[in-house]
Amino acid sequence: LLTAPIDRLSVDGAPWEQVAAWAGPWPVTERWWSVRRRRARMQIVTEEGVARLLCSERGRWWVEALYD
Repeated sequence: LLTAPIDRLSVDGAPWEQVAAWAGPWPVTERWWSVRRRRARMQIVTEEGVARLLCSERGRWWVEALYD
């Protein structure tokens, strides 16, 4: 769950980018027949027009895909 609206994003220590729009997060259940994993995904679009698909697991977020 998010605790506040998303305002900005920094990836791998790069400069902060302002977020223009976002959607999600959506909980994801993968490999339900095996070890249960709690993940969530969300989409972020920056003011520069770059869209990213983010994934979260165990309190950490990473970029899964980049759309331009």
